[in-house]
Formats: sequence, C-alpha cells, structure tokens
Amino acid sequence: MKKEARSGRIRVALLGTASVHLVNYAALVADDVELHVISSDKLEVPTASSVQTSSLSLRPFYAVPSRISELRKRIAEIKPDVIHVHQANTCAWYALRAAGRVPVLVTAWGSDVLVRSNSLVGRLLLGYILRNGAAFTASCQYIVDRMHQIDAMRGKQIEVANFGIEDDFPNVPKEPIIYSNRYLNPLYRIDWIIRDFALFVCSPKAHEWKLVIAGSGSEEIRLKDLVQSLGLKDRVVFTGWLKPAENRHLYARATVYVALPESDSTSISLYEAMAAGCVPVVTDLPANREVIRGGDNGILVRESDSGFIARAVSMTGATWLVENRLLALKRAGKSQNRERFLRIYASLCHGH
Repeated sequence: MKKEARSGRIRVALLGTASVHLVNYAALVADDVELHVISSDKLEVPTASSVQTSSLSLRPFYAVPSRISELRKRIAEIKPDVIHVHQANTCAWYALRAAGRVPVLVTAWGSDVLVRSNSLVGRLLLGYILRNGAAFTASCQYIVDRMHQIDAMRGKQIEVANFGIEDDFPNVPKEPIIYSNRYLNPLYRIDWIIRDFALFVCSPKAHEWKLVIAGSGSEEIRLKDLVQSLGLKDRVVFTGWLKPAENRHLYARATVYVALPESDSTSISLYEAMAAGCVPVVTDLPANREVIRGGDNGILVRESDSGFIARAVSMTGATWLVENRLLALKRAGKSQNRERFLRIYASLCHGH
C-alpha cells in the first residue's frame, strides 16, 4: 500500500529505548521530516513534533498483549508514513507487531545483532525482525554481513548508514589527556582501560598525563573504587554524563581516545575522536578493522594486550592524524548520512 507524505513531508514515527542516541538521531533528520517519537521511558526530544512513552519490555509476559494494543493505538494516532525503530531487539519486535500496513525501517546498533545472535532465543527474535522489516540500516558492513548470516534478507533493502558527526570541534591545543566516553557498564570494560593506565603511569613519560572518563552506568562505584585502590585518584577524572558541547570540547583537548567494548559496530564515538585528531585505541573487532589499520592509523587491542596506552602516547603528532580526520568525515559526515536515511524513507513511502 502506497502512502503519500502530507504537506510534502514524510511523517515518521521514531521508536526505541530512551537514550541520547535516539535524541541525536532525531536531531539529524528533524528538519526534513515530521517526526514523532515513541520511547520506552520519558525522554526530552526538542526536535520532535510529539514525544510519547510506551513500554517495550517482554516482562512480565502476560502484559505483552496489552502493550502491543497500546502501541498500536499510539501509531494509529500519529498516522505515520514510516515507522523507524532503533534497535533490532524487543523494540523492533513490538514495532512490527503493532505496525499494521505501515512499513518498518529497522536500524541495528551493533550489539543488538552481535550479542543476541549468540543465543537460540536471540536468533529467533532477530530472524522474525529480519523477515518482517521492510528495510534495514547498520553502521558498518560487518553488521550487515552478520544480519545476512542470521536470516536471508530475500533482496530487502539494507544500507550502511550512521547518525553522523559534526565538524565543529573547538580549535584548542591538545593536552596530555586520555579520553574514554562509553557507558560505565560491563560491556565497555572501563576497568581494563584503568588498569592499563596504571601501567603507563609507572613510566617516565606519564608525568602530566591524565585519564578522563565520561559517562555513567552500573559500574561507576566499582570503577571509582578501583581507581582508589590503584593509587590513581589524582590521575583519573570521572566527569559524569556530559552535554554534547562538553563532549566535543574534551575530544578537542584529548590526545588519545580509548574504547574497549566486548562487541560493537563502528561507533560514532570513534569517528568523532578521529575527526578531532585523537590517536584512536579500540578493540580489535571486525567493525573497527573497517576503519583502523592496526599500527598504521591507530591501535587495535586484542584480549591479551597491555601497554596500549603507552604505545598510543608514542604516536602523538603522527602525520596520519590528518588522514584520519578526512576518513571520519567522509564515512560519517552528517549531511551524507542524513541523505541516506531520507532516501530510504522516500523509498518506503512510495513502496519501492
């Protein structure tokens, strides 16, 4: 069934868990579509025409039918041309159950595919999503390939696209700062970064260097205790969750960027760090190998590695930092990625 956009603008119902990523994506496309947000919890989305909440949990299971019915009513009130759901998880399952004839675009974030595909239940859930979604995006080719392995896409539209980065980092001098800004949760292994920084601090080169850890999460207290036990209280700074402008300012000041998740797509954080001229230090994952060539334009860290912070510090001032910036803007510039998502919306709206 074909749907035409009202007043020349496509009406999009953006659905997902309440997170800064949903807010950032909304800002990417809000000027070009009529955007209505449905999130799992209360969320401030200044760029949206409306924001509602709807439970997207499968627990308790007896509540699922009423939640599907509630979501179906919210979608009917919005009357979207396209439903765009962020992540290939229970959010996508709910969207597909409640969508009716409205086409559903599913954006995979990375771990939603990589982690869930390791269990039978996860594979069944992903299989349902991949069979029933109208189109898909992922932030790197590796995630696209994994999605194809889980379920034959049968010719469905799937594109590599991400949320985009701005080229607006402050023009400030670099400082002896190692920066980490992922969630303080077990997946991101911040303790590994802290322990390697402790090794680096023992070297003569470490005199002025500090580790700045931004973000929040379930392991915050444990990580602060670890810093205390290692005698690093004066060398490690926990900033808490930062506003976008504060985050960009730290990218600009930092010399080294470190992120060591167990599984990941190619993250926007990595692209931002590269665009800001940081030496990138990331886990040796297939998605990261699409961007980082270990030793040539950053460091890929394997499970048994140590001393990676010291190696990164020795790379400061490398000529390839300029090339990294250009590569990041080419792959993750906002304007290019905005056009990719708008093109998919138009295609779904007109039944292609």
